[in-house]
Amino acid sequence: KGGSVGVKWSGLKSSGRAIEKITRSLGNDPSYLTDICRFMIAFENFEDLTKCLATLLTDEEVRVIRIKNRYSPDYDAAKSAGYRDVAINFRIKSDATLALGAEVHICELQLILLSFAEIRSVAGHRNYIQWRNFRGE
Repeated sequence: KGGSVGVKWSGLKSSGRAIEKITRSLGNDPSYLTDICRFMIAFENFEDLTKCLATLLTDEEVRVIRIKNRYSPDYDAAKSAGYRDVAINFRIKSDATLALGAEVHICELQLILLSFAEIRSVAGHRNYIQWRNFRGE
C-alpha cells in the first residue's frame, strides 16, 4: 500500500531563534540545543508513520538520542497548542560522518500526519510562534 508522503526540508534554525531558545528554555546551556538541523516527513496514516519510525530505530547507523511522542494519549496537547508529531533527535554514525567529524551532531526529524502538516500553514505557524512567545519558550 503506497500512502502519500511528503518531505519538508526546514533548513537550519536561525541564530536568533537558537539564542532565544537557549535563553528561554534551555537554562543558557547551548549543549541542549538539538534541533538546529531538522526536517519533517508527513504521512497520510499512522501505519506509514510507524513503519518509518521502525526503520529509523533499526538502522545501524542511526543513534537515537530522544523521542518525543506528541501523539501519545499521555502527552498534554496544551503544551504545544494542540500540535502533534513524533520528534526524533538522533546522530548518524557512519564512515562519512566519522570522516567529517560530524558523528556527534544531533539532528531532529519530525514525523507528522498530513492533516497536521496542512494545519501547520504559514499563518498557523505564525500563530504558534505568537503562542510560544507568550509562554516565554
